[in-house]
Amino acid sequence: MIHEIIFSGLLVYNGEQSTGSGDFMGVAMRDGRVEFKFDVGSGPAVITSDPVQLNEWHTIRVKRNNRDGQFCFLI
Repeated sequence: MIHEIIFSGLLVYNGEQSTGSGDFMGVAMRDGRVEFKFDVGSGPAVITSDPVQLNEWHTIRVKRNNRDGQFCFLI
């Protein structure tokens, strides 16, 4: 669960290399939307939510299985 109080910012990031190269996945607030971004070697994929209401609790579920990603945002 998250309680957004900012319009943009990184929520979670997991990368393969400490240099920032390789596979990664991350969840961020970007311009008032939740963004799930991941790369498994073929270029980044981005899944973005509709605008979210700030200063309220929300549940985010993300899943990546090989090259398939799923994103669920519950109000």
